Amino acid sequence: MKSVIVVIPAYNEEKTIKNVLNSLIKYDIDIVVVDDGSSDKTSLIANKMGVATLINNKNIGYDKTLERGLFYGIQKGYKYAITMDADGQHPVEDINYFIKSFNEGYALVIGIRGKLQRISEYIFASYAKLMWGIVDPLCGMKGYKLSCLEEFRYFDSYKSMGTEFAIRLVKSGIKKKQFRLSRVIDRADESRLGSSIKANMYILKSLIYGIIKT
Repeated sequence: MKSVIVVIPAYNEEKTIKNVLNSLIKYDIDIVVVDDGSSDKTSLIANKMGVATLINNKNIGYDKTLERGLFYGIQKGYKYAITMDADGQHPVEDINYFIKSFNEGYALVIGIRGKLQRISEYIFASYAKLMWGIVDPLCGMKGYKLSCLEEFRYFDSYKSMGTEFAIRLVKSGIKKKQFRLSRVIDRADESRLGSSIKANMYILKSLIYGIIKT
């Protein structure tokens, strides 16, 4: 059995999910797609490709969807998980660097994007670097030692955009590593967060909750 699983949260990503999965399958790595109540063919495509697929009965949000995929990894006996977005922006070739970092003893591995998309992301990143030493907290490509998640028993207690667990791990003193992703591809359609104004408000709200709760 392999020790690493890739967890892909997906919401209405039928345009990109096939290409993402085809790229990953070449690396002979286990994958689980967690469909967050999509209204399109996202889960159908993943199923047809023979990839483990979990389907939320309703849309429960990015963080809880990630959490479900990570606990699936624990249930199936994996030691590590790498999270990736379903929109094709993350470089699949960097999977090997995550695995190498796990083998070197790192419990948390965080990708760093070459550029951020929104002013709110720059604000969030600046605060996170100052407070916790995390350069790009909102990067969706992260790696976790799953036994750490077993200790916390949850990944997200508020809508943190996938940052809460990483912040709590850093504060606990675990061994972390950060590296610049080899590339990030701009998605062709609208972000899953919606319009620019809506996305900025959502991200800033997550930062405020993070300051209060972590």
